[in-house]
Amino acid sequence: MFFAESEDQLPHPRCIGDILYLRRFSFEKWNDQFQAKVCFKSISSWALLCGDSTNGFNDYQKSKLDMHLEDSKFDNIRQPLREIRIFGRKYLENHSIIKSLKPGVTTKDDDYIVQLVRRLENGSLIVNNGEKEWVLNETPSAMQENEIGKLRSVAQIRKEDAELVVCRNNFTSLTKLPEWSFDAQSFIKRGNAIDEEDEEIYKPLNELLIGSAKELDGKVFNVKCEVFRVSPDNFKHAVQHYDSSKNALSDNAKKGHSPVYKIELLCSDSSLPEKKAVDFHVFSIDGKCSNFVPNVDLSKDWSELSSFVQEEELFQQRYDELLEAEAVKMTVECRVDAKGNKLFRVIRI
Repeated sequence: MFFAESEDQLPHPRCIGDILYLRRFSFEKWNDQFQAKVCFKSISSWALLCGDSTNGFNDYQKSKLDMHLEDSKFDNIRQPLREIRIFGRKYLENHSIIKSLKPGVTTKDDDYIVQLVRRLENGSLIVNNGEKEWVLNETPSAMQENEIGKLRSVAQIRKEDAELVVCRNNFTSLTKLPEWSFDAQSFIKRGNAIDEEDEEIYKPLNELLIGSAKELDGKVFNVKCEVFRVSPDNFKHAVQHYDSSKNALSDNAKKGHSPVYKIELLCSDSSLPEKKAVDFHVFSIDGKCSNFVPNVDLSKDWSELSSFVQEEELFQQRYDELLEAEAVKMTVECRVDAKGNKLFRVIRI
């Protein structure tokens, strides 16, 4: 954590992995965290350097204009800088930093790896999470178009008119990742995998509809289809409460009951004749598809909540997304009941 009298006096790293050099600071622990403290404003100073070893030892931001790291008096820091750069590259090449919290620490906000698609004239940024484009407002960033970075501290993604907008807070930031980093390479590989996707991995829905119950029972399939109906159409009725002692579901939340999704999706694809469809069921009793609505935590104690305004809003966003999508990709499993009826349950969407 850095403190300053104004934002202009704070370091503004351009890229994750860049190096902050602190000169004439004192160091101690506070609340079991490492802390650097200014000794005197007249003698303490800092500088930001690129973490990439190909960029020499020149700084790109510093607290004092008369501080020049290329001067001979700073020769003693060059070897430590080389070692830090080697360590930083090795770490970022082999570790994901999408989550950087200490064990046991939780947060309501989310972090994402995104690509900067374009900058708008009003200063807003358009970013892509690998699936959809989001609008990011009031968040200055040194990133260039097409670069990949970490979008930190997102409260939620809200649908406004026809756009998905990032709901930011005081900690929201967008910082570039080196292209060779683990997270950037993973993002690139996911994009390439989607571009080269083999349609044969998806099961045509007509094969599920006419297939033998005996042959399909217990098997898992990937499907890509259009969703025509989501039922129920509101959050309150989409969540049931499971009593494990009685193996029963209830509409009302009670102490000790587990909230689960119970939702029906009516779907079709090009393999089915007109007016034919397949029912897929979201039933998260064992945790599968419990993230059906992003940013909604089903594990909290629902018996103490009096309203679900935020949850309903997020559910409606998800509801609209599914109905408006040209194709929805799902992983489903087939189960056959005692009467020989096939039931298709969504385990991932």
